[in-house]
Amino acid sequence: MKSKPSIKNVACRLYPTKEQEELLNSYCGATRFLYNYLLGLVKKGKIKPNRNALCRILTSIKRRGSVQINWEKKEMKLLMT
Repeated sequence: MKSKPSIKNVACRLYPTKEQEELLNSYCGATRFLYNYLLGLVKKGKIKPNRNALCRILTSIKRRGSVQINWEKKEMKLLMT
């Protein structure tokens, strides 16, 4: 029986500039938005929570460029057509 590989964490302190901090925050916001969107699809029963289904949806979003971002209002909308 194979044992599962252990996961190791590494913590490091970042000192980003204001511009880098804004960029990191936007990445975190985009990630949170997509996570919540996909979680909503799973909870509604529209997709199964497996890697293939989630990757298929993310790929279709990237190919269509169907994410609309309003940076002034800090909003992201997913345009499903």
